[in-house]
Amino acid sequence: MTTEEFEAYLDIIVSKLRDEARTSPFTTSKEFENRVRNVVQETITDPSIHIDFEPHPQAFPDIEVSEFGIEVKFTTNDEWRSVANSVLETHRIQSVKKVYIRANCKIASSV
Repeated sequence: MTTEEFEAYLDIIVSKLRDEARTSPFTTSKEFENRVRNVVQETITDPSIHIDFEPHPQAFPDIEVSEFGIEVKFTTNDEWRSVANSVLETHRIQSVKKVYIRANCKIASSV
């Protein structure tokens, strides 16, 4: 898979997750991360690509897709804070050459 193909898949994945979040917001990071895995598996149907639904808790990135990786971030607030040691290179998945970060933010309603 080329970088361009993977990024096209990411656009589809993000669009689907965004639509889902608008109708039924994700409430926990675990729920969101698992849903990202499911949508990745539904979108990338190449049988040679296996999505691990039980990765090591400190694996980096969160989701391995061949030589690409997706690091999932989640917040229910309208802000981001960096958590110390949230990414440990010692737990890096060695086959991953490029890492993408996609985040879910709470979608605030207009008042």
